[in-house]
Amino acid sequence: MKKSFILYHDQEGVFNELSDEQAGTLIKYIYRYSENGHTPPDKIEDPLIRMAFVGIQASLDRDIEKYENIVERNRINGLKGGRPRNPKNPVGKLVTQGNPRKPKKADSDSDSDSDSDSDSDNVIFSAKGKKVDGQRLTSFGLFWDAFGYKQGKASALDSWLNIPTLTNSLVDKIVIAAKATAKERSGLISQGHTPKMAQGWLAARRWEDEAYAEPQKEKQYRFASKK
Repeated sequence: MKKSFILYHDQEGVFNELSDEQAGTLIKYIYRYSENGHTPPDKIEDPLIRMAFVGIQASLDRDIEKYENIVERNRINGLKGGRPRNPKNPVGKLVTQGNPRKPKKADSDSDSDSDSDSDSDNVIFSAKGKKVDGQRLTSFGLFWDAFGYKQGKASALDSWLNIPTLTNSLVDKIVIAAKATAKERSGLISQGHTPKMAQGWLAARRWEDEAYAEPQKEKQYRFASKK
């Protein structure tokens, strides 16, 4: 049994939408689900807490599956006798490394920090492990900010990648529709409805709804021209 669970920074917005009392109740449901998996969302009466829990439940399930895969892999490796031996050192003797002729210069903190920051800023991975970078990532960022309900980002990336051709005008249309959806969300919640998360919204191609079909004058996004 896994002894811990992970909450992610991009889930902070979910908690900020709740009162302190609701957030505390949500945490208790998360602990209960992580320990025994016995918190069905339909048993949660508060619609806001239920909506928040459903999104977090998906990330908990992914982490549990990843953990179980690692445990199973380690179990199989153990049955095979553990980690394969190095053919250059089959007996497993301790080999000391000789002194280098020229000592290496220590990496500066600024170099290592800038490298890691640039890597994480320019490349992210979807829930299915697909790499997202370049113009796809830039345009997704515009949608993500406009949509406002920042939960299930990795799964939303998979839906974004499933859009076959992203033109400037299509990105504009999606972003405008996402902003309109964000404005409507509080009203839906107050009426007891559970609004769509980004993944479902994109998969259902909600930007094509008639309510968002009005043409817009201003363009918001431009793909870089290929030279």
